[in-house]
Amino acid sequence: GGVSCRPKLSFFGYFCNIQIPIPPGHGDWWLGVFFIKLKLAHAMNQKTTALTDRLRNGDFMTAPGVFDLISARIADQFEFPAIYMTGYGVVASSLGLPDAGLASYTEMVDRVEKIALATATPLIADGDTGYGGLLNVDHTVRGYERAGACGIQLEDQEYPKKCGHTPRRRVIALEDMLAKIRVATSARESDDFIIIARTDARSEHGIDDAIRRGQAFADAGADV
Repeated sequence: GGVSCRPKLSFFGYFCNIQIPIPPGHGDWWLGVFFIKLKLAHAMNQKTTALTDRLRNGDFMTAPGVFDLISARIADQFEFPAIYMTGYGVVASSLGLPDAGLASYTEMVDRVEKIALATATPLIADGDTGYGGLLNVDHTVRGYERAGACGIQLEDQEYPKKCGHTPRRRVIALEDMLAKIRVATSARESDDFIIIARTDARSEHGIDDAIRRGQAFADAGADV
């Protein structure tokens, strides 16, 4: 016969508006957790696809910067096409210090997951330099995607980095950044997960070099 269900479980419901029916019987908790994870994964995929579709259509998008759960939930109420988790904001709000490569991957991906779970708006997250070399970039992209981000921004600064508005920022060799982009695009599970590549070359090397780098980033597979 059919399976009756308990009243709908509101686990994570405060943040995600998720209502999942849980079958009755002793030991069904694991099944409930599975359903929750399945529902969360489906919701994240829907957000990523929606953001990618708008990007492919050439839509102009405004993505307000968020840095914690309060700012994210406020921005989430205004139906922006995306929200952007700013690295500077995360560091400044959690440590009270400038963004100078102080935040670790672990701290940032934890904030990504919390914001992604708390909001319905697609989330783009600052991934700094990828927190190291090529293996770190691979690990960072996979971690951000699993945490619920719909896209990641990577930059071509040397590590440790500086915030984008500070002077005397140094960039890595172009070929090294192209290698990072290729690793990032191969690390993502979904082709809809957006790879954004940013250059900080203009302040030290001029606009022509910045444009040349941007074009090379696109040729290497960056979506933006």
